[in-house]
Amino acid sequence: MARFGDKSQSFVAKAADLAAQHPEILPPSFDRQGLLDEMALLEALTPLRHALQVLLGRVDDTLYALGSDSYSGALHVYSYAKTANMVTGALEDAMDDLGKRFLRRSSARPSTQSPQA
Repeated sequence: MARFGDKSQSFVAKAADLAAQHPEILPPSFDRQGLLDEMALLEALTPLRHALQVLLGRVDDTLYALGSDSYSGALHVYSYAKTANMVTGALEDAMDDLGKRFLRRSSARPSTQSPQA
């Protein structure tokens, strides 16, 4: 498929206008009406695409804010649970499970140096 962007859309629109104004320059085998129909559909879909991009951006922003708020709340629960677990010890399994979120991956690699005598 040919690459298509804003500059290409302008090019297609100008070429479609030229084809509509001067059909005599095109060979009989060229599907002039097909080009004009495609351009009309392209012009109809472009604002819809833009509206969907705006909507998706708003959904992304909402998800980000919700995620941030819920993570903050979860951190509070984790903090309270740690305190309660220190007193009762009854939440050990839950604390182990929640604590997995904060485990760091070990970056230690086996040493390739030979031991010194």
